[in-house]
Amino acid sequence: MDNKWKDMISVVDTMGDWGGYQIYEWFKLFPEQRETALREYIYLKAHLIRGCMAMLKQHLSLEEWNGFYLALGRQMEDTPDYSYGATYDGMMEALHSYEGQDLARQKAIFAKRSTLDSTVYSRQFVKDLTNFFSRTQAELRKSLRK
Repeated sequence: MDNKWKDMISVVDTMGDWGGYQIYEWFKLFPEQRETALREYIYLKAHLIRGCMAMLKQHLSLEEWNGFYLALGRQMEDTPDYSYGATYDGMMEALHSYEGQDLARQKAIFAKRSTLDSTVYSRQFVKDLTNFFSRTQAELRKSLRK
C-alpha cells in the first residue's frame, strides 16, 4: 500500500468507529443485510472524506484522489473479510451515485444501497440518517486531523 494514503485509508476502511457500531445495531437481526450495509458504509466514507478534507483545507488534485481510491480499492480487495467484500468497482459505482447529490438525496441513496429501507424493522432507522451522516463526517474530520 502506498504510505501516502495509509492514514486516509485507515479512516475509511474500518468498522471500529461509531458508524460501524450503529449499523451493527440497526441490522443485528439481519446479518446478511448487515454485511451489505457495512460495505456501503465504507463506500459512503470514501465519498464523504472528500468534503471532510476540503473542510480541513487539505486539497488534493484529481490525480491524487484517483491514487487514493486505487490504493483504497486494493486494500479492500486484499482484505475481503475485513472490508465486507468491498471492491474497487463497487466503490466506483457508489461514488458515482453519491457524487453531486444534495444531502437528502445522499441519505436516500445510502438507505437504498445499504438496504436500510428494505424492511419494516430497518425503515424505522432511516430518520436517524441525518445524525448518522453528521456524526460520520465529524469523526472523519477528527481522525484526519491527527
